[in-house]
Amino acid sequence: MASEAICDRRAEFDVTSSAHEEAVTSALDGTPMDRAVPLVTTFRRGALIIMAIAAVIQAAYLAAVWSWSYRNGDAIYFQGQAGLNAKGHWFVDYAKFLRSALAGHGAIYVPSANHPPLTSGVFTLADVVGLTTFREHSVALGCIFVAAIGLLALALRGLVGPRVALLAALLAATDPYLFVNTGTGLAETLVLIFVIALLWAVVRLWQTRLLRFALLAGALVSLCAQTRAELVLLVPTVVVPAALVLGTKEWRPRLVVAAVALVGCIAVSAPWVIRNQVTFTNSVVFSDEFGTTLADSNCPATYYGHQLAWWFLPCWTQAPVPSVGDESVIDAAREHDGLLYISHHKLRALEIVGIRELMAWNLYAPSREVHYGVMIGRPRLLSTLGWLESYVLLAFAGLGAYLRRRDVRVLLIPLALIVTGSAAVAITFASQRYLVEAQLGVVILAACGISGVAHHRSSKEIRKTVTQGQNHPL
Repeated sequence: MASEAICDRRAEFDVTSSAHEEAVTSALDGTPMDRAVPLVTTFRRGALIIMAIAAVIQAAYLAAVWSWSYRNGDAIYFQGQAGLNAKGHWFVDYAKFLRSALAGHGAIYVPSANHPPLTSGVFTLADVVGLTTFREHSVALGCIFVAAIGLLALALRGLVGPRVALLAALLAATDPYLFVNTGTGLAETLVLIFVIALLWAVVRLWQTRLLRFALLAGALVSLCAQTRAELVLLVPTVVVPAALVLGTKEWRPRLVVAAVALVGCIAVSAPWVIRNQVTFTNSVVFSDEFGTTLADSNCPATYYGHQLAWWFLPCWTQAPVPSVGDESVIDAAREHDGLLYISHHKLRALEIVGIRELMAWNLYAPSREVHYGVMIGRPRLLSTLGWLESYVLLAFAGLGAYLRRRDVRVLLIPLALIVTGSAAVAITFASQRYLVEAQLGVVILAACGISGVAHHRSSKEIRKTVTQGQNHPL
């Protein structure tokens, strides 16, 4: 017991020194120990350069889309709800408010949980400091994206080494599927930074085994779920497996870590969940729009028609709903309608799930996915570039997964993110934006694959040089 305590104290002391961490990482990566401290400065400089590249891309992209008048309905909702929040009408149904105002019936403020709170919450903070327009919200998201790139490099450094970490950050900064989200006014940029922060917390948990990082990981899962409700799946896909590979053979520490993370998730979720439980007739956790999603993504137009594997607005607007009841009651009716359609088309429903996955990953009808991207506010050019680049990234990601197949920790988080994103697509519709966390996993594995190719070529050149030197006559 005494030796274990000494080891724990020593581990805690070691991780307080970033230079020491970098030295260990560098030694494992083949860098001499006497170069470890300068490598810290090199890493920081590289991360800052990549963040600068991300900032330039954001500036050019946002300047280009500001003249574009189309906005997705959810983006309009987030911006409008933020404006009402800033005036003291917290989390009300902006759609009902707008319809009532346009009809001349006066303002109606009805509590809503149509969407989780954090996207409009962040826009509310922007409104409070004077950033009130869609363009200014996009700039705020652009700044968050740049910060996310720096955090990604920092998070991955202790997991895959500084070189691969910087490469992954560069790939993420230049990936159209990731940087395009800032201009749409949707939730995905916030999802990205929260997921990256979760990655950092998990890596620190593995390095230190300190429970505060387990608590932080659980809290970050809650923030993810309060941005997009289905991301509560990160508990079984990321947090629980992370506890299982904690690095100890004993079950008790693993169970304690998982329990502490769950406490963190519940504690941060509690205010919003309790508000919903006491506000609405039916039980509502993070949002009450799942029924609407089921209804408008499971209907003739999305199973057999022109909106294949997507959603179709009339499918839920024309569905019968109770004349009396709040939005949770209406959502329950739409959920029943969607499930009823699925039950009557079970085989086709399974086929549609497969089509959703293939389409979202650009493996089936990619031009249709480009069109769907335009429908959520993405420029056609960037959707097309993302589609083409996705094949290259997927190929390198497959190679990276193979090269790192013996490193469970390196594989765990990227694969878990891919599974989480794919699950979101399976239960909703073929929107590539629901794969934002999965795309991050692909980028991490692709960086491992590209690094492996570069290392192989470098080793080949070294062997060739050594062979030539041995054969050279004196």
